[in-house]
This record gives sequence, C-alpha cells and structure tokens, in this order.
Amino acid sequence: MIENNKKTIKVSDAFQSWLKDNNYIDRTIGFQITENWQKIAGKTIYDHTENISVRLPKVFLKINNSSLRELLFLEKKLLIDKINTFTNQDVVEDIIFT
Repeated sequence: MIENNKKTIKVSDAFQSWLKDNNYIDRTIGFQITENWQKIAGKTIYDHTENISVRLPKVFLKINNSSLRELLFLEKKLLIDKINTFTNQDVVEDIIFT
C-alpha cells in the first residue's frame, strides 16, 4: 500500500493506473492481436494479410487478395467479434481495410 495525499492506494491499482495512463494496456492488447493473428483469423486470412496495425479501437488490415478483402469487409462484424472474444474484452470497434 502507498500513502498518497492521505489516501491509501494498493500498489496493483497504482500500477494498473500507470499502465493505462501511459497507453501500455492498449499496446499490450495490440501486440496480443498481431502476435496471435493466425489463431484469431485462421490460416487463409493470415496467409493473405500483408500488414496488421492495431490502434484501438481500430484494426488496420492490408489484405493482398481483393476477393477475400471484399468478403472480409462484408463480414467485418464477425471478425471484430472474433478479435474481441480472443482478447476477452470489447476493445475493437472497427476494422479498416487498406
């Protein structure tokens, strides 16, 4: 416990606050998504993904197959749900195809 202006704060709460204030939570989630992209999206989508960038609440995908990109655009909500299920949080709100 840390005394802060006569207010007691748990060290774990202070650490979580520091992580949030410095955007490390978003970075960690983004890293988790990019590193596990094949598990989340499946092999076919993974094989055609040239670039993935996460800037919560958005994920930016560069897909090298126009037919697959169009299909993913139409099924964007399903892919968002898969990502959010994988992270156990509702962190992604949109996917932008570049």
